[in-house]
Amino acid sequence: MIKDTALVGLFYKEDLPAIYRMAERVRETHNITLIDEFDSMLERKWNDKKSFSFVEPITVSKTDDLVVSAGTSLIIDQIVGNTLTRWSHMGVGNANFTPNIADNFLNSENLPRVDMSLFGWREPAATSLRMAGIFGESRPTETITEFGIFSAATAGTQLNHNNIAANPVAHTIGITGYIISSVVEFLPVMP
Repeated sequence: MIKDTALVGLFYKEDLPAIYRMAERVRETHNITLIDEFDSMLERKWNDKKSFSFVEPITVSKTDDLVVSAGTSLIIDQIVGNTLTRWSHMGVGNANFTPNIADNFLNSENLPRVDMSLFGWREPAATSLRMAGIFGESRPTETITEFGIFSAATAGTQLNHNNIAANPVAHTIGITGYIISSVVEFLPVMP
């Protein structure tokens, strides 16, 4: 079984430099503990508790959605060594449709996608993939209701499709930025 959980945190632009530094440390050191601490901070805010962290999110949204069929196929090819294609970009959109296992794209994507190797992280950890995209304050004003991880800056294979329309994140250019942190876990199924 594959489980997909994601947290979206909205931050004031003044907090973004610290988040960029933390993401750079994750990319350099592959320190999963930093990702866990960041996700824990977002989870505390989601549960209406103070985070006591290096930054405080304005708001947080959370979703448990799905890995799509094309994403599952590419994961299998990655595991058995049939491809060098990797998950590289995070895309966002503003549609409100229930994700479907057959999805190959977001319903209403707001380009450009974010390169997670430059603005975020892509880290394997035991039986999970931990990925994040940082969407900075220069991004146009937008309300995010859907997002996903892709294998390319445009088109490419989609890994997952997440919907937060019930708790959208509203970003304002020059004032806020947002971070999407996604954990895809591979869980054994017991008979």
